[in-house]
Amino acid sequence: MVANYNLQALNQVSDSLRRFGFINLLETVATKAVNRAQTERPEVIFVSLEFSDGECACIISDLKNDIATRDIPVFLTWDENETPPWSESWVTRFDGVIQEPFEDAQIQAHMRVGFRLGTVQGELNRRSENLSCFGLESGKNWRVETTERHPSVMLACGGNSRGDAAEEALTGFVLLQTEVLGSSIVDNLG
Repeated sequence: MVANYNLQALNQVSDSLRRFGFINLLETVATKAVNRAQTERPEVIFVSLEFSDGECACIISDLKNDIATRDIPVFLTWDENETPPWSESWVTRFDGVIQEPFEDAQIQAHMRVGFRLGTVQGELNRRSENLSCFGLESGKNWRVETTERHPSVMLACGGNSRGDAAEEALTGFVLLQTEVLGSSIVDNLG
């Protein structure tokens, strides 16, 4: 599903998905996007920051708090001239970010990650529910292991995009390494 108030950006992402053979749902209204996601259960959802901050935050919150949609990966998309309202609550709610200009390789990479992420999230939630059935409530209380240092993040940028806004937004949250799509990204992940 692609949820975007801006029809031009919505069509860019949608056209890219179609070129890869994906069938996609398109929505320009925040409440309709949530309703469609709950009834049609897409594999991955791209939500635009071009909705008002409140609408965008509500979409992500509604999707992540609903049992029917909590496992669906949600990627936030934004225009290269925008500065997202980053905060700890935002960072923990969505599963990834994509900055314009949207390139096919960038969309395809996020789709692949989204498919794997959806499977993992679904499995973890099922395990937690199974533990609860046997009286083991610890599954609901698992905590993310924290360390003294920030997590390492690789920012993969398209050839035309430098990723300056993403780098600025993530400063202070992560240890950041920037690579250009098509370079040695896979080698650097090892």
